[in-house]
Amino acid sequence: MGFSRDNAYSVGVNTGYLTLTAGYRMQHFILCQLQ
Repeated sequence: MGFSRDNAYSVGVNTGYLTLTAGYRMQHFILCQLQ
């Protein structure tokens, strides 16, 4: 099986989701530290 466009799309979505989640957690953590 070659690397299909569908595969690349789902990998991109997963990576973007992980990045957003990590950024949200970091922001939440910093806000908690400031209070």
